Amino acid sequence: MTQYDLFSKSPALKVRPARYDASLIELARVVDKRIRLGTSSWTFSGWTGLVYADGVSKVNLTKNSLPAYSRHPLFRSVGVDRSLYRPLSSEDWRRLDEGVPSDFLYIVKAHEYCVLPKYLAHPRFGAQGGETNPYFLDAGYIRDVNVAPCVDGLGVERFWFLLQFPASAFSAGDDQRIFQSKLATIKKALPEEVTLVVEVRSNSLINENFGAFLRDYEIVPCINVVPGIFSPVQIAERLKAHSRKKVLVRWMQNPKWSYEEARDAFSPFSEIRAADPSMRQQISKVVTASVASSIVCLVGNKAEGCSPKSIEMLAKELYLSNCP
Repeated sequence: MTQYDLFSKSPALKVRPARYDASLIELARVVDKRIRLGTSSWTFSGWTGLVYADGVSKVNLTKNSLPAYSRHPLFRSVGVDRSLYRPLSSEDWRRLDEGVPSDFLYIVKAHEYCVLPKYLAHPRFGAQGGETNPYFLDAGYIRDVNVAPCVDGLGVERFWFLLQFPASAFSAGDDQRIFQSKLATIKKALPEEVTLVVEVRSNSLINENFGAFLRDYEIVPCINVVPGIFSPVQIAERLKAHSRKKVLVRWMQNPKWSYEEARDAFSPFSEIRAADPSMRQQISKVVTASVASSIVCLVGNKAEGCSPKSIEMLAKELYLSNCP
């Protein structure tokens, strides 16, 4: 694994990484190298002492903290949330990637226009709120405005492109064949080397038929943990994800808590507030059962309260699961 020295001999950093215990470095050494662990976003002030050294300004945390994040022994990937709210340019990606190891992997969320049938009734959409969105599942918009800058700014091997469809994107009675046809058109429009991932948050779509479609078009399945959908084990089984070459797991939220409840109760995300060992065991079971050559597992702060600590415990679970 290519990784900068954690504390020295590395390019000057505007944000310094925390000091890590030898036990954490050893844990990173023994975790199955097929598995990339990381968090959903990275600019949280509550991670001071866990991921970042003391004294980080808010501006530096927002603009310059990813190189320090990437030096965490367990973090070999990260989920990029900011691309959901606006597409990033080639230069944005190059700037973000400065000082980050060359084998680091980005999970890039598609701009929300790609996955919303109608603009949301939200201030950022202005007067368009509630209107039909012409960019929904538009292959040209996805290719030219979303994916092409990633390819140019990062390189095709440095990112997986995630279409994250909210439950509101689908209604009862929607023809799944139309959805699958549009996804097939998107896949064909992208460079062959681009890894396309699809996440759905509707149980009506999580079935063997959809799993077979993803397999046939070499689209990576996403096993996600959010309220209102099947468990990770059930999703993996229904999509037959264990037999795929690549798999994305996203443990984003405690299924028993709403987004707002978790946000308010867990902030500033510096401690485990609602430990969920059962979910951790489920995710470990899904990951260790997979024959994939590349597995990315991202954890959000709203899963247990502090994703860096959740990842450390998950890494221990994964290591123990692989022990004879």
